[in-house]
Amino acid sequence: MYQGRKRQQFASQLNKLANLEENIKIKFAATSDEFIEAMQLIHKVYAKKGLLASDKKQPYFSPHLVLPNNRLVIATKNDRIIGTISLIEDSPIGVPMDNVHSGETTALRQQNIKFAEVGSFAIAPEYQHHGITLLLCKALFLYICSHRNIESILIAVHPRVAEVYKDLFRFEQIGMIQEYSTFNNAKSIPLKLDTIDAITAIEKNNIFSADSNGIRVEYLLHQHDEIYHHYVENRKNDFSYLPVWQELHIKKYFYECNINIKNLPEKQRAIISWLYPTLN
Repeated sequence: MYQGRKRQQFASQLNKLANLEENIKIKFAATSDEFIEAMQLIHKVYAKKGLLASDKKQPYFSPHLVLPNNRLVIATKNDRIIGTISLIEDSPIGVPMDNVHSGETTALRQQNIKFAEVGSFAIAPEYQHHGITLLLCKALFLYICSHRNIESILIAVHPRVAEVYKDLFRFEQIGMIQEYSTFNNAKSIPLKLDTIDAITAIEKNNIFSADSNGIRVEYLLHQHDEIYHHYVENRKNDFSYLPVWQELHIKKYFYECNINIKNLPEKQRAIISWLYPTLN
């Protein structure tokens, strides 16, 4: 009883912080410079937490985020990126959770459930505990519910924060605790949220009411994604539409990350090479 009340108080505090934070803008990473700066923040935060062995100043590499149907959302203050979150839809190369919770993701595919994974959580150290993570989640859930044909949202989180997501957004645990070998054996719990429940949680928590941050988030998510909206009307659930990123942007990203496409797993290499032929 005490722990449940404590978690509810924590969730309420996060809501207040997110609404009170000033001069925060939430938008999609719309340029290659924004994308690389965001990935540098992810690498820096992950390294500081001990999830990555390297503390080199380089971008975090995600093969999933170079696919055109996946989105990177950023929080900025005074034109500096202070937070990130990503939406990675299931695709021929899967989702990051496949590396650890493959049983759970395979079960969803067998049920023909359309799902996406939310990840790439990173907040600049000086903005920890300012409610930025919640604000990013609000924005991403609004986008999912309004614009994407997704039935279930997945996240993999550390056990110590799992209860917050369960209480605040009604996520449910769908598997056992596992260890992420690529993140220094950090513990991970797989959680799932049905999109219809996300809508209910948004309404229950009054997430997008008349508060200034809510209005600004909704406006910016529509305003800063012109390339995406140019193609979205004819978008199919495959790779038949034009990529959002140009090949020169992807080349720059691979170069900054010191990644050779030939060293990627076969399926990742095949899909990314098909999208961006000059990477070979």
